[in-house]
Amino acid sequence: MAMDVLGDRTGLFGFQRVPFISRVTEYGHSANLLGYKKSLNVAFWNIQDEEYYVGLLSGLLLTPVSKFGHPLDVTMTNSNPILHPARLYSLFSDYDSSHPFLEPPLFYEDWTVESSEILIACDREFQDVVKAVGIKEGIIPTLLEYYESKDADSLAAKLRSITAFKGIYAPTVRQEDGTFAPDYDNRYFSEDIPYGLMLIRYMAQLMAINTPAIDRIIHWYEGLSGKRLLDGDLIARNDDTASIKCLNREVIQRLIDSHHG
Repeated sequence: MAMDVLGDRTGLFGFQRVPFISRVTEYGHSANLLGYKKSLNVAFWNIQDEEYYVGLLSGLLLTPVSKFGHPLDVTMTNSNPILHPARLYSLFSDYDSSHPFLEPPLFYEDWTVESSEILIACDREFQDVVKAVGIKEGIIPTLLEYYESKDADSLAAKLRSITAFKGIYAPTVRQEDGTFAPDYDNRYFSEDIPYGLMLIRYMAQLMAINTPAIDRIIHWYEGLSGKRLLDGDLIARNDDTASIKCLNREVIQRLIDSHHG
C-alpha cells in the first residue's frame, strides 16, 4: 500500500510483529503497554545505512532489533490477519440475534479448541503461500511453533494463558436491553479481513494455491458486510469487482520478483 501511494523509491521500514500490545486507559491521556517482545525483526525498502536505523530503533524501543532481508518477510504475517478472523468466525459464525450475549465473551481467555482448529487450517494455507513466494524457512514460524504448541488443544490452552491477552474482550456492542451483539464495524472485522486476510488470499491466487479455510471466513464476511471480496479476478485492477483497491498488481509482482532475485 505504501509503495503504491508513495512510490517504490520511497524509503520504508516495517516490523514483523508489533513491539507490544497497547490498550487505552483514558482516551487522550494514558495507555497500558503489555506483552513486550524479547526481540524484534524489521525489514527495509530503499533505505541506505540500514544498520544505523536498526540501532536507532533498538534504542527507541529498548529492545534488540534484527534485520530481515526483504519487505515480504514482514508483509506476509500470520499474526492478526489470521489470528483475529479465525477467532471471529468461531465466535460469531453461528450467532443468532434472538439469542444475544449476556456478557461480551473474552477473546483469548475463552479461546476454544474449535478456534484453534480453524486457525491452524488457515495457517497451513498461509505457510503454503510463504513457501511459494520463496521466503526462507524459519523466517515466519507456524503458529504452533510460535506459541510452542503441538496441536489444537495445546494451542487453545496456550492462548488462554498468555498474561498480555488477559481482559481483552471480543468486539461487541451493547444493545438497548443490555445484551451484547457482534460489532461488525470493529477493526478486527473492518481491517483484519479485507486488508489482512485478503492480502494473503491475493498472494495465494497469484501463486495458484487453494485456500478453502481462508475462503470460508471471507465468504462469511461477505455476507455480513455486503462486500464482494472473492467475486471476479482479484488480480485484475478492477475497482468494480475487486474490493482491495489499495493493492496494485504491478507493485506486488515487483516485490515478488525482487525477492526471488
